[in-house]
Amino acid sequence: MSPFASAAAAPSAVETRYRSSDPLQQAIALKTADDDVRSVFSALLREAGHEGWKSAAAQTERVTAERAVASWEGWLAAHGSSRYGFDQQGGFLPLRGLEGNPSVRRGKGSDDLRQDFGRIVHDAVQAGAYAAPEAWLRSLPAADLAALQQVHHLADPIEPCTLSREGALNLLMPPAATVDLDGNGLTSAGRGGSLPFPDSRTPPQAVRAWEQATRGMSAEEKLLRSGSIVFHVGPENIHLNSRGECVRVSMPGDPDFVNAREAAGFSWADFAAGKLDALEHFKSKIEPAQYARDRAFWSAFRDALPEKQP
Repeated sequence: MSPFASAAAAPSAVETRYRSSDPLQQAIALKTADDDVRSVFSALLREAGHEGWKSAAAQTERVTAERAVASWEGWLAAHGSSRYGFDQQGGFLPLRGLEGNPSVRRGKGSDDLRQDFGRIVHDAVQAGAYAAPEAWLRSLPAADLAALQQVHHLADPIEPCTLSREGALNLLMPPAATVDLDGNGLTSAGRGGSLPFPDSRTPPQAVRAWEQATRGMSAEEKLLRSGSIVFHVGPENIHLNSRGECVRVSMPGDPDFVNAREAAGFSWADFAAGKLDALEHFKSKIEPAQYARDRAFWSAFRDALPEKQP
């Protein structure tokens, strides 16, 4: 039997925690799965000469193709039911507003996604494709490209010849393990892009501070908080005309965007202090309850950072 055709008759430990009605157990399962794919696939990237997740735990042994597939399957077991919709019967089964999603493959279910991406990852590791993903992607049949499109929720079919190295490489990664190779603030998979926080370039001490400051928050609140970080463009990205008027703002992914978090001497403690200073400056214009929430978050983030920033 193919290693990618095994039906999961008994749920894994990750699946059991995810199916639990206890929100804490669910959160632990999701974080465990995210941490594992980031650690495993970061090891593959480093072996191929790329930078992985700065906050990822190091692997104690060389990552095999089988280990990479197992990590993907564990991540899918934890996240799959909330991230993917399937069209097993040729008629779309709606899931959280995914009706008409162009990435959904007709007649393909969750086991197909698990097996197809698992096989692609296995073959990619065996072929050394993480070192030169663009060329390897050009060798894949259309059916495999469609599977990659579904894994990453891409609206348009994948055209390997049009991809950057980052865009190509991230197609071979589980979504939670994708990396910002060029440091431009945008994490690209295929022709799509996202602005996650923490991202692959966030140092461990900032990730730990984030986790402590957001403990107990809803997913929606975390998303709002991450936006206040990734959309903080800074004065270096504000372009003025001769009269001192703002005419354009460079955003992550733009060719002239300056990612302040990549600058030499950047300090997360200073960043948090700046956010707190801005809150005080605009306090009279902020609704009191919102001011209290914002101040509590940024104070918790600042206080969770080490005293000395690298």
